Amino acid sequence: MNRRTLLVGTLTVVSSTVGCLESTSDSGTDPSSTTDDSTTVHAMDAPDPDHRIWVENEAETANQIAVTVTKHVDDGSDEVVHESTEDLDPGGTAYVYNLNEANPDGVERFKVTGETDEQTTWRFMATSECYTDCGIVRRENGELVVERPIC
Repeated sequence: MNRRTLLVGTLTVVSSTVGCLESTSDSGTDPSSTTDDSTTVHAMDAPDPDHRIWVENEAETANQIAVTVTKHVDDGSDEVVHESTEDLDPGGTAYVYNLNEANPDGVERFKVTGETDEQTTWRFMATSECYTDCGIVRRENGELVVERPIC
């Protein structure tokens, strides 16, 4: 190995770690302190029931989409909390329901189902900070999907 290759390699390693090496006086932390993870609440466990459910028609023809929202209960006694049918023009969007209306107790699971004459699709979501609003979408190609972003 020649001297130039060694020097370039050493400079690369040192420069790539510059931002990672900080003194405790710059960070404001005490290196002897520890964090108590028992008080950390993760987004999946933090209740947030304010999640809207909407339908959208991306197709070039009018479509009818039936929506069912079911509160999932572990003992099997699921409860339908919302049912509706939406008539959508091409490019149309409609607000359908908010999980907050089901008065969930903490983080609870719900099944969101969309149905047309030809297709049925569903997804589970929870009333936690990890989830956002949920959409049932009829794509341009006719496919029916439930979009449910999650952290």
